Amino acid sequence: MQAKQLAYLVWAATVDPKRLVFVDESGANRAMGRSHVWVRRGEEFVEPRPRNWGDNLTMIGAMRLAGWVAMGTWWRAANGERVVAWFRRRLGPKLRRGDVVVLDNLAAHKDPRLEQIVRARGATLHPLPPYGHDLNPIEPGWALVKKRIRAAAPRSGPALRRVAQHAWHAIRPRHCRNWFAHAGYRQPK
Repeated sequence: MQAKQLAYLVWAATVDPKRLVFVDESGANRAMGRSHVWVRRGEEFVEPRPRNWGDNLTMIGAMRLAGWVAMGTWWRAANGERVVAWFRRRLGPKLRRGDVVVLDNLAAHKDPRLEQIVRARGATLHPLPPYGHDLNPIEPGWALVKKRIRAAAPRSGPALRRVAQHAWHAIRPRHCRNWFAHAGYRQPK
């Protein structure tokens, strides 16, 4: 694993960081809420949460050094058909010639149609190494989105989707630059 991660880092050092586009998915549900709150001594805070929260909301996004490229949501887990449809409608049209789309090892990311969509835009695909989630600068973005979802604690499906989409807008280009630097990618001059 270490050899694959090292080879990936050597490769990444040769790529213009402005060309890197990271794609990843995350999930949320209606039972998400704060993990802790401040209350006065002797008082208790009880936050009602649904036991059967229904389907999970899958959030998919693509991020580059300058910010989000594309985002989307759907109910239930990511599968090949959903990911391919998102690539066709959302990500593909926003790719530029010379971009490098970096994907993790999710089974849906191995669909050959993704490579066709990306190549048609003049871009290429590159996989993250196994267990390389710390090399993906989009991961802290998902943490911030989930923090916002937990703070709002939406209890209906439409509210969850609305809060998730609103939380994406809290992520600024400065966040992305910092997350790229933290993940070890060189900063453009």
